[in-house]
Amino acid sequence: MSERRASWSSRLLSSMIAIAIAAMVVPLGPAQALAVPALFVLNASPTSVKVLKGTLLAAAPTAAPAAASNVGVTLTNSSGSTRTVKVVVAANAEAKAHVQAWFKDSAGNWYNSVVDGFGPPAGFTVPNGYSATTDFYVIADKVGTYSTTLTLEDATTNEVLATTSIVCVAGEFVYTPMSVYRFYNFKAGVHFYTASESEMWNVRNTLGTVYRFEGPSYAINTANPTNTLPVYRFYNIKKRAHFYTSSESEKQNVIDTLGGVYRFEGISYYVGN
Repeated sequence: MSERRASWSSRLLSSMIAIAIAAMVVPLGPAQALAVPALFVLNASPTSVKVLKGTLLAAAPTAAPAAASNVGVTLTNSSGSTRTVKVVVAANAEAKAHVQAWFKDSAGNWYNSVVDGFGPPAGFTVPNGYSATTDFYVIADKVGTYSTTLTLEDATTNEVLATTSIVCVAGEFVYTPMSVYRFYNFKAGVHFYTASESEMWNVRNTLGTVYRFEGPSYAINTANPTNTLPVYRFYNIKKRAHFYTSSESEKQNVIDTLGGVYRFEGISYYVGN
C-alpha cells in the first residue's frame, strides 16, 4: 500500500471514530443540565427567628424553655455511605454573650449550642438515608440581630459537607400591664385578689360592706412570654375565703381530696416560672 493510500486510510478511520463518538453524545441544553444531588443537607427552619428580649437561663433547662422560639435543624445523609460527622457552631463574641440556643441530645442532656457547640466533639455516626430534626430553643437578653453558622464536617478530615445559618432578631418586650386588685374581707380577716376588671367592679358594687377595696396590689406584664405559670384560685366555702396556688400537684390534690370544702374557680392569671 502506498504511503498516500495509508495516510488517506488513517484519516478516514479517524473521521469514522469521531462521527461515531459524536453520534453517541447528545448535547444538553440549559433545561437539561444534570443537577448534582446534595449528599448531605443541613437545613434550619425558619432561618430567621424573632425572639423577645428576656433573661438568659442560669442553668440547663429540664424541658423546652417556654419563653424561647424554636428553630428546627434537619440533618440528612443521602451520600450512599455511613459517615462520622460533627456539627461546628460559629458565633461571634456578641452572640455568645447574649444568645442561648438550647437543644436536647439523644441522651436527654441539654446544651447551649452557641457556647458549647453541637456535640459530641469526636463526631457522631450518620448512616445512609438518615434524616432527623433537632429543635433549638433560642433566647436573647439584648436587643439586636445575631447570626450563627452551623457547619457539617467530616469528623476525621474536617471536610465541609454542608452548612446553614440561623439569624436571631431580638426585640424589646411590649409592656402590657394588667393590674391585680386587692380586697380585704372583714368577716374572714383575709385578703382577696383578682386580675379581672369586671370582677373587681362587681365586688366593689355589690359586696362593699364585706370586702374593702384596697386598689391595685401589683401589675403583671401580659406580653412577657415568661409569664406562663398559671395561678389557680379556690374558694373555701366554710371560711368564705380564697386560696391560691401555682402548684399543679397541689391544685389536683385539693380538687381530689377537698372538693367539698374548696370550690375550684380556675386560673386567676399567669406569672413567671
